[in-house]
Amino acid sequence: MTPRLLTAPGQQAQLHEVLLPAWESGALRDPDGLMIAGTTLKDDASSWVVRICIDDEVVVIKRERHPDQWRRWRRMLRPSRARRAWSASHRLQAAGIACAEPLGWIERRHGPLYAASWLISRHVPGVDAVSALAARRPEPECHMQLLDALADVLLRLQRCGLAHGDLKASNVLVGEDGLPVLIDLHAVHRPWFFRRARAFERDRARLLRNWSTEPATVRALQARLEGAGSSGPRVCARHRASVAANEQEAGS
Repeated sequence: MTPRLLTAPGQQAQLHEVLLPAWESGALRDPDGLMIAGTTLKDDASSWVVRICIDDEVVVIKRERHPDQWRRWRRMLRPSRARRAWSASHRLQAAGIACAEPLGWIERRHGPLYAASWLISRHVPGVDAVSALAARRPEPECHMQLLDALADVLLRLQRCGLAHGDLKASNVLVGEDGLPVLIDLHAVHRPWFFRRARAFERDRARLLRNWSTEPATVRALQARLEGAGSSGPRVCARHRASVAANEQEAGS
């Protein structure tokens, strides 16, 4: 079923059919009130994320936050992070890249401007990529398979001309099946062709930095990513070193 575009006073939403009863009952028209009853997964200046059950469906709701008034006003003029993440998830799914399944977005609006946004996704059970790789270290075959899968995600993004924008370990979840699933998708974008090499290198540098204290893991991932040089945009060594240095200064 095609997700329905819905409106209410001061609100706009696009929801999958499994969420329609919660919208019609009024529960989803007050997403903050609903989130209070959930389990908090993250709560900081940039976002509030909870896991909650809605009509027997375990979902994750992410509320965007604005760190300061300047960012609030600047973001009000752009599509909300929830709507961008919704679009990105469908783009990734079409490309065969596993990501958290999108179920809907909600925006609180003042005319053409949005004041707050919530993204609703199906819950992805799993742990972050660093923890998953560490847990598989005693089993060499499983360890190698996960390294292959992590490299494959990055190469798939590149071949599709997409950049994730923030491949820190907590944004790559790994379940019992050993397959990486991308989350936190609001920064996913398709760079202009002449910027794709730079965008790919930034994703690559950010992914590798998750194991900055494990040189052997970095070398193993780098070996698996060597094919990127022949199948995608070329990146000169000096630019690669520059990106790595900038990423190190930026921190996680």
